[in-house]
Amino acid sequence: MKQFFSAAAMGVVALALATSPATALTFKKGQVLGSDGKIYDGASPDERERLIKNAADGGENAGVRGNNLFVVMDDELVFIPLSDLSGKTKETRMDIVKAHVIANATDLDVEDLLEDAGNLEEVLESRLAGIEAGIEAGLSASESVDLDNALATAMTASEQVAAQSALEEALAAAEGVDAEMEALFEDSNSVFDGDGNYIGERDEMCASGELSDC
Repeated sequence: MKQFFSAAAMGVVALALATSPATALTFKKGQVLGSDGKIYDGASPDERERLIKNAADGGENAGVRGNNLFVVMDDELVFIPLSDLSGKTKETRMDIVKAHVIANATDLDVEDLLEDAGNLEEVLESRLAGIEAGIEAGLSASESVDLDNALATAMTASEQVAAQSALEEALAAAEGVDAEMEALFEDSNSVFDGDGNYIGERDEMCASGELSDC
């Protein structure tokens, strides 16, 4: 499998809120409100389809949408909350983007990858070693084989090239994250949830009835 590098050190994003507005809806990190009034992870089905089609037609395969950085890979979307990237160094932002892309490709838990102290390559190699040892010992064989196959086949040579290209574009798109988030937090019209995630403009949310303290 492809060798992944760089440290996956991730600190807790400390975001100070000047006010704590009451909202009619509760958003978790990375969630957005669709035009149909429903809450989705990353983007609504229509928006996902549009972003994937745009990438397939030669458009951007990475960029910023709402409170997420998105990456299109193999006709699938990976979303990284801007709050995870804000205030981080360029190297750490790449680590976080890589962790999300790897987790998406291998069906691993991204939080597990981000919380591990070692670098991503060591983490994945350690997982593989444990899986192989489990198979040899006859422990959890079916689960070990399934995960081993997923890890081993997640990245073909062509997929590695595509992944690297997507990661580079994702990092480029993330360059403006700090300035964008700072501007959002300084704007008195911006509304944030209890976790510090940007969820919209106060005047628009008041007009639509989404805010109860207008």
